[in-house]
Amino acid sequence: MILHPDPETFILDNALISRVLTVNSSGLHTSKFINLKSGNDYVYAKGFELSFTFNKERFTNYSETVTRELDGTTEVNLCGFVFSGFDIRKNNDDSEELALHFIRESVVMFDVVYRIYPGIAGIKKHLEITNISGKEALLENVQFDNMLFSPMSPGNCNIYLDFDRRMPPCFAADTNEDTMRIHNHQLNEGLFYGTNTPGALRHMIFYPQWKKCGLGYNMGGAFFRKTLAPQEKFITHEALITFYCGKFEDQSCAEDYRKLIRKNLPAIPPEGVMYCTWIPFLHSISDKLVCTLADNVKEMGFDYLVIDDGWFKVKSDWQVDEVKFPAGLGKVADRVHEAGLKFGLWFNIGTDYGMKETNPAYAAICADGTAKPFDESGVRKVMCFGSDWRFFITEKLMELAEKYKVDYFKLDFTTIFSPYCTLEWGCHSTEHTFHKNYNDSMAAMYEGMMYLRNELKKRFPDLLVDFSFENFGTSRPNIAALEYSEIHHVSNCSANNPDIQQIDKVRNAFYNWLKIVPPERVLNGLLSIKGERALEYFLTSLAGFPLVAGDLSLLDAAVKERIRVCCAAFKRVTQKGALTTFEVICDTAERDAFIRKAEDGRAILCLFNRTDEIWRLDMPGFSNAEDNNSIVSVKPHDCAMYIRI
Repeated sequence: MILHPDPETFILDNALISRVLTVNSSGLHTSKFINLKSGNDYVYAKGFELSFTFNKERFTNYSETVTRELDGTTEVNLCGFVFSGFDIRKNNDDSEELALHFIRESVVMFDVVYRIYPGIAGIKKHLEITNISGKEALLENVQFDNMLFSPMSPGNCNIYLDFDRRMPPCFAADTNEDTMRIHNHQLNEGLFYGTNTPGALRHMIFYPQWKKCGLGYNMGGAFFRKTLAPQEKFITHEALITFYCGKFEDQSCAEDYRKLIRKNLPAIPPEGVMYCTWIPFLHSISDKLVCTLADNVKEMGFDYLVIDDGWFKVKSDWQVDEVKFPAGLGKVADRVHEAGLKFGLWFNIGTDYGMKETNPAYAAICADGTAKPFDESGVRKVMCFGSDWRFFITEKLMELAEKYKVDYFKLDFTTIFSPYCTLEWGCHSTEHTFHKNYNDSMAAMYEGMMYLRNELKKRFPDLLVDFSFENFGTSRPNIAALEYSEIHHVSNCSANNPDIQQIDKVRNAFYNWLKIVPPERVLNGLLSIKGERALEYFLTSLAGFPLVAGDLSLLDAAVKERIRVCCAAFKRVTQKGALTTFEVICDTAERDAFIRKAEDGRAILCLFNRTDEIWRLDMPGFSNAEDNNSIVSVKPHDCAMYIRI
């Protein structure tokens, strides 16, 4: 419910949180922000809510002058705006929005938009900034949220990134981070604070001496700058904040934050098991291999068969390799569909790999004016989504989707910047259609990727689009990448060679990020099902949207049958909908286990025992996927799956 009890006050209240906004001659600030579960007010100091630079003039929406405690610097914050009204809107998803309108006459106007949902102890916020100056204007240094909220004072709290990595009392996060946690261990309550800003564009800072806990756009190495034409409106990304009550280790504390993340995500696809050809076959694929794999994939009850890299000839404009596929790729795609499987296809959208010749008009440009190389060899060049490349590659993907009835695209290769930190960021071209130079290039690139996605979905609404972690430029799951992809490939962890990666350690890495992000959206890695521990690899994949690899023809018949039975059980549990909650119930050197469940109680429980003894757990209501036994246990050096329907 959104209330306006007097001319200066607005209240956003959904019975779980209550945020009181004050608008007066000094501007806008949050005067109260109450966690209604505990009754505690989280407003520690007046936040300035937002700030930005418009044609080199800095604006905030609050006029208080601040002297910084740390260095004595005086920071003057002149409001410069007039409050011009408000709107209260109800949306189709039962959420409510409050839009507060401000204007600087003949220069700029903007809305501050807050959104609350029933049943979620949280709030979203963004800005909508419109150039009304009559000429082009430069927008920079945007912070769409700037607050200092915490349960009691910041000094009583601990600050965490990656769910449990403790940070110093003052910090600025790097570009991989999109979520901060502020927890009071004495009160057993806290908040999650994050943003859906993509990749290097992010700026996150916690600095209580400056009365600052801010989310916005990068003002350092990956500049955000936007040129607005007259009457053009720019809508920022969002700030997300949720409150909770609970001990730090209570994983349910993140559930409302996970729900808030989901509100912007694409429609959720039915859960199914995806098989990919990449490991161990790499480029050594053929129509005979794929047809054999299709039989194995169908036999084991999987749902997708994805042909990864290797299906086209190098420097051919992506012509199918007729040596590997003499009857064409269409025959193979038909064979996959005839087996009752969905057909997935890998495609490179980040570089010129596969093209006969590089079109220089599409290439990303380095600071020295040369085309940006993809790797040390310099053979491949990175393409810029801030150029007309976005149109060219969209048309190519539409052609492939139509020709081969593609159900899932894995879109790959670095385009904006490398998650391995091996490339220059952005593009220095001054001639590309959608950006003026380096400073606004990365925003244009992400906009180009979203353009590609939207155009594909208009024509093929059931097509699943996946921008891989390399393509998106991040080394872990993040909110923005999930908004671009129905399901998102987040790592190349395979455990194919245990001397390099062991499956239990890979699984432990998955546990860290699945504590926050929606598990049903995450393709954790290319787990290579193999050997005596093949079932363990498969069960590990069920921590997220299952993605597996490996030479299925080499599996022992008994192991293959165990996987088939567990796959069928997983599909029974997920038949009525995805499993949206993830919890680690044990994680030690000797044994570990996780549970995924739905709000209606359906669940899977996967256990992994590395000891010489039987491991038993008191988990009533579950039955063994293989023998229906209701006693939850797992044999020595084995794994097991239990289900609840």
